[in-house]
Amino acid sequence: MEQRRLITFALLSFAFFFFWMRFVAPKFMPQQPAAPQNQAGEENPGEVDPLQDDGIENQANANTNVQERNGDDPVAESNENPEDDQVKLIEATEKQSVVLGSLDRESGYLMQVKLHSVGAAVQSIQLNDERYRNLERPDEQLLIVGNNPEDKRHTLDLDVPLVKNQLDPFDRTLKTLNWTTKTISDPENDNIHSAVIFTAVAPDRSLELVKKYWLVKADRSAMSDARNLKPEGYQLHFDFTIRNLSDKPKTAAYRLLGPIGLPLEDQENAQKFRDIRIGFLNEEEKGTAPEDQSVSNEKMTAGEVIEEIEEAKQENRPVEEWQAPIRYIGVDVQYFAALLVPEGNQLENPYVAKSRPILVEQTEKEEHSDVSVRLTSRSITLPARADGKPSEVTHSWLLYAGPKREELLESMGAASTVDFGWFGIVSRMMLGIMKFLHDNIGLPYGIAIIMLTVIVRACMFPLSKKQAASTKKMKELQPKLAELKKKYADDKQKFAQEQMKLFSKHNYNPFAGCLPIFIQLPIFIGLYQALRNSVDLRMAEFLWVDNLAAPDALIKDIGFSIPFLGSSFNLLPIITIVLFIAQQKMFMPPPTDEQQALQQKMMSYMMVFMGFLFYRVPAGLCVYFIASSLFGLAERKFLDWRSDSIPDEETESEPFDTESKSRKGDSDSDDIPREGFWGKLMAAADEAANKGQQGTNRPNQSSSSNGSGSSNKKNKRKNKSRR
Repeated sequence: MEQRRLITFALLSFAFFFFWMRFVAPKFMPQQPAAPQNQAGEENPGEVDPLQDDGIENQANANTNVQERNGDDPVAESNENPEDDQVKLIEATEKQSVVLGSLDRESGYLMQVKLHSVGAAVQSIQLNDERYRNLERPDEQLLIVGNNPEDKRHTLDLDVPLVKNQLDPFDRTLKTLNWTTKTISDPENDNIHSAVIFTAVAPDRSLELVKKYWLVKADRSAMSDARNLKPEGYQLHFDFTIRNLSDKPKTAAYRLLGPIGLPLEDQENAQKFRDIRIGFLNEEEKGTAPEDQSVSNEKMTAGEVIEEIEEAKQENRPVEEWQAPIRYIGVDVQYFAALLVPEGNQLENPYVAKSRPILVEQTEKEEHSDVSVRLTSRSITLPARADGKPSEVTHSWLLYAGPKREELLESMGAASTVDFGWFGIVSRMMLGIMKFLHDNIGLPYGIAIIMLTVIVRACMFPLSKKQAASTKKMKELQPKLAELKKKYADDKQKFAQEQMKLFSKHNYNPFAGCLPIFIQLPIFIGLYQALRNSVDLRMAEFLWVDNLAAPDALIKDIGFSIPFLGSSFNLLPIITIVLFIAQQKMFMPPPTDEQQALQQKMMSYMMVFMGFLFYRVPAGLCVYFIASSLFGLAERKFLDWRSDSIPDEETESEPFDTESKSRKGDSDSDDIPREGFWGKLMAAADEAANKGQQGTNRPNQSSSSNGSGSSNKKNKRKNKSRR
């Protein structure tokens, strides 16, 4: 019995020992990881390591063992530390959230930046200007970046493949590693942090990574200029330093993620969403000063990014990369931009080897997708430490996160991100007038747009006067045209010739009435682009309108959505089209035949069609057209009244042919209706013409009764005047 128990114990002990050594022990003794298939860790399948082309040391240097540690490091003496102890050496124990700047407008800072020790990246950037509030939640300040809280990637996430390979056994990356944190307070206010320093050390203690962020305060004595003219308050400074702590030289590189989560505002009516913006430098200008270097600006929409990524997957190739030196790179939306700007002369000492677009999040509507950029640095050579001092290299960056104003972006070479289109000069001129009326006189932007309309229409008054005279003359010529049509009903070519002779005889240009319309076209497009791009008009209020840069939305949600029109009821476009139709009825001469009547009817239908096009335009544009239409109607009434009270000199000097029938007795003119406003206007025109004709005939009769002598004298005077 005792022997059987001994044998059973021996067998169970052997089985337990075998099970322990085979399945349990390997779990506590991690082996060196194999080289990853894609060191880059990119989201793009099939892409090769983008850093290997730069000559960076890969697996050979990445797997440097602990024998390379500093001699005074207590861990360097042993390689048998448990994994938990090893993690404690490379990771801070306490996770911290850090806030730089302040939302207090009196603090001197223009924004508040939130960061976290996990990843040492930017969680969000929020502006404190009262003009830059959230459209959907006006009581909250707008987030420029960080509108994707559920995403694990953040602005300025950083990856160093040489360190990444060492973190893999610990199930860590630089994005998930808890960095050591040191904050620096504002010298004037201990409750506000102005800078933060994040530090991480590679597991083999050969490299140290440092990320430093800081903000610059604006001049509180001139806050208006600081917010509108000087970019420093919207710039987050960012230094990335790599230190070589070992006795051997190192070659490293890093990848930097661009801005993520810019806001999409008024998605139902906006025409612009997230676009990638890049300013390239011309390598042929190497040797010139940075401020004299020209910038070539490029744009890539979210839809184009998705298309490029899909094509790359289908063709099993890397996504398109840009290798030219950059002046700036980032993402912009309708009124704001977040741009990375490398400091220093990038033609002499470039930081970036290549950059490419990335898709952060794809939405149902491709144009609403979140896109950004990823930058791959050039190889950085780090000599071995000397005399106990580590060697280091620092790359300094700026992250501009603020409104799209040319004055703010010009110093970074990014003024072209404010795109006013073909009529940029007109847009800037009208914006300048509106800003002057708003800033210097104190008018609200709605009233400033009305005053701008008055200024524009006043400048166009000579053309409007000429248009009114042309319209009046056309009405006077209507009986003659009717006579010509009747006379040459079967010969259209002859009618056209006689019509042009009639127009020439009475100095009438049929295209004169169209001139004001053509002149107003650039004004219309320029104002539309100004409203579409000017951040000043964003959230500008007028009457019931809370945003002149968007449709007026008298009823914000009618409960259902209409195709092409949306889900809101906009009143201003309807008023605009009604006034357009009234102008058309008032300015258009009465039709002389069925063809003209059909054309005018088609114009009425076009006005209804324009109502669909105008239904979702910015309210500020509707305010302009409403004011312009009312001004035009009043102007025409005034010109008609003035022409009735003061005889037209041109009509008196060039009367109708005396051999033709008088208008009053003309049978063709009897066909024109004499009722209503147009009838009264035509009757008044006929009466004025008859009086003028009688006045010019009297001298002729008296001269003919004076005999041949006086007639000869008159002819001599005429011949003399002709000479």
